[in-house]
Amino acid sequence: IYTLHPNYSAGCCSQTESILLNKITKILKPVIVVEIGSYIGWSTIHLAEHSRHVIAVDNFSEGNAKEVFLENIRLSGFKNITLIEQNSDEYFAKSLPGFADIIFIDGNHHNGQPLKDVLGALNHIDHKGWILLHDTWESDVDIAEDELLLNGYYYHIFDTDNRLGIYHKDLEQLEWLIETLQL
Repeated sequence: IYTLHPNYSAGCCSQTESILLNKITKILKPVIVVEIGSYIGWSTIHLAEHSRHVIAVDNFSEGNAKEVFLENIRLSGFKNITLIEQNSDEYFAKSLPGFADIIFIDGNHHNGQPLKDVLGALNHIDHKGWILLHDTWESDVDIAEDELLLNGYYYHIFDTDNRLGIYHKDLEQLEWLIETLQL
């Protein structure tokens, strides 16, 4: 994976965060992962290795990100990634409720979009599912995090470059996962 792009953070997740995503999916073995904000596919690849199916949702509003995404996915060799080229609001409006095992939100971090993404995720996550938020230091992401807490989610924030957060409704399961990750 690390030979795909010369910049290990690739403008999104740091190397540490990407490894965490990979370890989380290795432990949880999700059937369906939805990634909101795929950018160049760096986190997508890390999610895909141990997941049955990853749905990557991005409108590719930044430069040549789509071309880089497609090339990185091709180079990874993973065939379990489906690209949905639209914004998250459109995606959540059309997708089936309650089917995702993990939803990783790393899209637009401003103008209330993180809260909209969390509200969409709450309707589309399995009742035993996990929600991950990237860049929890951002004020709009912090507001989205508050919504998860109001909905009965427990959380752990990893002390990483961009503060990756993981949220689950079962505190014992969350503690088990954090312990299993050996942090």
